[in-house]
Amino acid sequence: HLIATAVIDGWDVDGAPGFVYTTDFNGSVITHERMHWVLCEAIGAGVVLANTLREEDRGEDGEAIDMLVAQWWDYANAYFREGPGRWFHELDRENKPSFITWPGKPDVYHAAQMTLLPMMPVSPTFAAAIRDGKGSLAS
Repeated sequence: HLIATAVIDGWDVDGAPGFVYTTDFNGSVITHERMHWVLCEAIGAGVVLANTLREEDRGEDGEAIDMLVAQWWDYANAYFREGPGRWFHELDRENKPSFITWPGKPDVYHAAQMTLLPMMPVSPTFAAAIRDGKGSLAS
């Protein structure tokens, strides 16, 4: 339900593609900027949910989530990826690079984690999956 609510309240809700940064408790947009980490966390949550659904023999539901994740990746590639290994961290409501929240590029761990999650099994934590040598990262 968390992902469904995020999509209803935050995805493409103000006339432009992308997740808005902030909504209130009623789902109304407060901050229209799009932050890279919000999209990265959505993709990561979608990957984990789809894999969990498949583990529970709910492959059809997992495929529906995979379609959302693919749409979000397409959006990331179209708007957030500046070039190989480089991301814009913030976009305005028209999906143009913005620096309202902070200047520069303060972190990349959300994007790095998002790209690694599809190679990891469902685990209580990302770090534990890597530490325990699970998934295709171990090979």
